[in-house]
Amino acid sequence: MASTIAKHDPKSRRSEIIATELGYLWSNLLQRGVIDTHRTIGFCAIGDDEGSNTLAANLALFLGSKGKRIALIEASLREKALAGIFQATSSPGLAEVLSGKASLRDALRMQVAPGVDLVP
Repeated sequence: MASTIAKHDPKSRRSEIIATELGYLWSNLLQRGVIDTHRTIGFCAIGDDEGSNTLAANLALFLGSKGKRIALIEASLREKALAGIFQATSSPGLAEVLSGKASLRDALRMQVAPGVDLVP
């Protein structure tokens, strides 16, 4: 969890900036009415190390800290980053659910952080 706001000192300048920017993002989504019509937010990257996993993890942590229930689902075919970020087992995950080798209940990691459930 080294690159997420949960691991950093919440009073550090970096954590404060990240939380502020995530607050702006959430506020913009609320103002545009997106949350009234959509229940899913997706992050996509075309290459490695573009920050989509870190951004998704940080937004999930931010919303979880605001009392929202979040189901964070990692659908990356390159590597399993979110399991490592949240120090959870990576298997079974979404790939095993989609292939019929595991149920969604087996793949779901409950409460990996306050308000955040994970399917790696």
